[in-house]
Amino acid sequence: MLSASASVLTPFEPSCILVYGPGKYRFYDFIKVGGGLTVAMLLVVLAMVPMFWPLK
Repeated sequence: MLSASASVLTPFEPSCILVYGPGKYRFYDFIKVGGGLTVAMLLVVLAMVPMFWPLK
């Protein structure tokens, strides 16, 4: 669930497809912006998951 909600690297997610055509975005635009967002979400998820679901 967490990884599916952070899929912004490519425009193949339904909400990204809605703006892909009308916004005249290119595939590379999603790679540029989505790459940074993906790395940021990776770090946040890796830091927060052990807080909410600790291994006992």
